[in-house]
Order: sequence, then C-alpha cells, then structure tokens
Amino acid sequence: MAQEMAPTATADCDVLMRLFLNADGLTPAVRQLMIEGLPHAIRVNNGKPHVLQSRFITIVADMLREMSRDTDQKLGAHKTQLELLEKHVEEGTAANDAAMKAMEDATRQTQELATQLKEREEATQLTQLEHEQALREKALVDERQAELEMSKADATSTLDGPFQLLVEGQSDEPGHIKTALETIKGLLKRIGTEPALVAAAGSALGNKPAARGEFDVFTIECVKQTLEMEVSKISALIADHQAKYESVTAEQLGLWALLDHERARQAAAQASHAEMELHLATAQSLHTSTQQELTARSNAVSQKVCEHVVVDQMAKELGCAHEAVVRLAAFCY
Repeated sequence: MAQEMAPTATADCDVLMRLFLNADGLTPAVRQLMIEGLPHAIRVNNGKPHVLQSRFITIVADMLREMSRDTDQKLGAHKTQLELLEKHVEEGTAANDAAMKAMEDATRQTQELATQLKEREEATQLTQLEHEQALREKALVDERQAELEMSKADATSTLDGPFQLLVEGQSDEPGHIKTALETIKGLLKRIGTEPALVAAAGSALGNKPAARGEFDVFTIECVKQTLEMEVSKISALIADHQAKYESVTAEQLGLWALLDHERARQAAAQASHAEMELHLATAQSLHTSTQQELTARSNAVSQKVCEHVVVDQMAKELGCAHEAVVRLAAFCY
C-alpha cells in the first residue's frame, strides 16, 4: 500500500522543521538530520508508525527537551543581564546629566567672560583712540612750539648778528656784507614787512655809518624796531603757547597711564576667558564621552531586549513543538 502523510501530522512536522531550521546551537549535521528525518518519520502504513519511526520521534522529543532547558537558561541569563544593563543605563544617564549640567554651566560662564572681554576690548580701543588723538595733538603742539622757538632764534640771531654787524659797519668784505643784507631782507620779507622798508633797508644798511644820511638812520631804526617787535611778538606767542603745551602734555600722559590700565584689565579678561574656554572644552569632551557611553549602553539594552524577544519567541515555538511531538508520538490523527 502506498505511504500517505496525514494532513495534521504534516502540519506538526512543519512546525518541528521550522523550529530546527531557525534554532541556534545545532550543528549543521544535527540540523540536517532533524529536517530530513522528520518527513520519513511521519510516513506510516496502516496508521501505525514503525518502531524505528517511533524511536526517531522520541529522539526529536529528547532534542526538544534539551533545547527547552537551554532556552530556559538563556531566558534566565538574559533577564539577569538585562537588569544589569538597565542599571548601567541609569548610571550612564546620571553621569550624562551631570556632564551636561557642567557643560551648560561652563558655556554660560564662557559667554559671560566673553561679554566682559568684549567690554574690556572696547574700553581699551576707545582709550587707545583717545590716546592716539592726544598724541596727534601733542605732535602739533610740539611742532608749533619748535616752530616758534626757531622763529625766535632766527629773529634774535639776525638782530644780534647780521643787523648789528651792518649797523656798526664791522666788515669791509663785500661778500660778508652781501650775505648779511640777504639774511636781513629775507627775514623782513618772511615776517610781512612793507616792501618799501625792505628795499630801503638794503640801501641804508649797505652804507657805512659815516656815509648814512638822515633817511638811512631813520630806515635802520625802523628795521631795528621791526625786528625787536618780531622777537617780542614771538616771545609772547611762546608764553601763550606754553599753557596749551603743558595741558596737552598732561592729557597725553594721563591717557597713556589709563591705556596701560585698560590693557592690563583686557589681558586679565583674556586670561580668564581662555581658561574658561579650556574648561568648557574639557566639559564638552566629558559630555561627548558620557553621551557616547550612554548611547552604547542603551544600544546594549536594545540589543539584549531583541535577543530576549528572539529567545522568548523560541520558547513559545518550543511549546508548540512539544505539543506537536506529543501528537506525533501518539500518532492519533
């Protein structure tokens, strides 16, 4: 009589074959033995299995019991490991929260110090601009001071030198006389003397004292008064300028001292800011490290949960497989 597979026995066989196909821990040879042997174990004659078929079903039942024991052990181990990993996640969460708070505090302090540094930089920049302006003003005052001193020296030296030389007729050298006249006339022109007096001065001073007429004497007296007035005028300007010179110099020195003070405050703010930036970098690094550790621990929990689900599913499938092998052993279909 031809061998036939009962539909229910076939379904139970499929349950067992799927289980062995997906089960971990079986060697390839055992897996192949179970999968290839089961179809032959359920092909019976006259509704009654052969003794060898029954023994094979018994082997399958023993294999299922062994797998169930392994699965129960795995479930227990997974539960213990999962509890430990969840505790690690709690610890990692606490550490990450602390690191985040430290980073936020460092960030806030860094921003505050950055604001202070900016204020110090702006104060230093403003003081520096004021000091530079004071330096420019002092340079102008110094230049004016030097100009006045030079003008006074020029007028005084001309009055005491070439003018006196010609008035007293101390030189007979034509070259000396010419040079002295050019010096006097040049000064008179520079100070805005009337051209007529300039022209007359050359003629009057060029004559020897004995050869001078009344007009020459009058002209020389006018030139002398002009030069003396110029010296007096410049002296007055120098006296008036002295007060401004002292004021500008005092302001420049005060701003120089203030600039040094602002630079010192800026340097201190820069040092504090740099130190806090270093502290912030350390806090950020620690937070990144704790965050990565927390992620790794959370991933480990997720992985363990997935493994637990797989083992738990295997336990459920083993339950169905036990029921199937019991039916196959009894072969009451």
